[in-house]
Amino acid sequence: MLILYLSANSIQFRQAVQQVTRDFNWENAMRAIFISYRREDAEGQAGRLFHDLVANFGDGSVFMDVAGIEPGRDFRRAIDEQVATCGVLLALIGTNWLDANDGSGRRRLDDPMDFVRLETASALKRDIPVIPVLVRGASMPRVEVLPEDLKELAFRNAVELTHARWDSDVQVLVKALRPHVQAKTEPTGLHPPSAQSEPSPTRTGPSRIIIAVLGSVLVLALVGYLWHQKSSEEAARVVEQTESVDLPIAQRTGEENTIPSASVEAASASTAVPQPERVGLSSTVAASGTLGSVVVLGTGDDLYYIYDASGEKQLGYERTGNARELFPGNYLVEVSGVKRPVTVRPGQQSAVQ
Repeated sequence: MLILYLSANSIQFRQAVQQVTRDFNWENAMRAIFISYRREDAEGQAGRLFHDLVANFGDGSVFMDVAGIEPGRDFRRAIDEQVATCGVLLALIGTNWLDANDGSGRRRLDDPMDFVRLETASALKRDIPVIPVLVRGASMPRVEVLPEDLKELAFRNAVELTHARWDSDVQVLVKALRPHVQAKTEPTGLHPPSAQSEPSPTRTGPSRIIIAVLGSVLVLALVGYLWHQKSSEEAARVVEQTESVDLPIAQRTGEENTIPSASVEAASASTAVPQPERVGLSSTVAASGTLGSVVVLGTGDDLYYIYDASGEKQLGYERTGNARELFPGNYLVEVSGVKRPVTVRPGQQSAVQ
């Protein structure tokens, strides 16, 4: 009966579909984490991080590997589409990430068709948060050794994951990711792709969106069916109930897709800090108070370099006079060959002469 009604009222059906798809917040519904890595460089760390992030954000919120590209399809476009469904990309950088070679001896990053380069460049082009994740004692690559479309990566704030402090390091990363990721349902045993098998599709976000849209369309169609089957008095009551119940639900759903909760909005407003000239993460993280920043006072094109507290691992660098966002902690800042200690506190900027 319902199918016959929809066929006889195709105009109303199309209008209902258009209304649902127009009001649905596609961008927020598809936000997720994409892990980019080289198998021979950081496969073990990528798999471990995958499980930890799924435990925190739920199934369907974490993607890794280019999944299910059909034979004959342009893999560049496929990578673009898959990265486009994510709200943040984690670039796992191990000791072989920069200098890994192909069979001919050419550096893979110099190949425009390199999957890791395509994934990272696509995310940088979209200007979403791209977080370098240093593993196996790796250091941040310098800007001059990166391809043109990856040079911006050198100015993104890095996070280090160590074997000894893995759990605490992951929690710092999870805290920084929360403003960018819409939490899904609790995990149900999702596993990352195996190194010996072909990548398998794990992206369930779009499927859930389609189900939600179809469900909304069926609800609208059912309301229309009841409208035409009842008397004018009964139809008026259906309209009144729809306006008093269904419309607030639709409006409330739209609000939830845009703003996770009123408390988050209030917290962001009360803890907002000035936006640095160059940032490693988005303003949402800075506003949440989870980051501080450091700046070397002065002008010109000179660079200053940022190291961990031991001075052994370089985490990044910035131009003199530009602020650099960092997670709270102790660091060394190298200016003109001299390393100076600096402490970064949440929501505060530390200046170095």
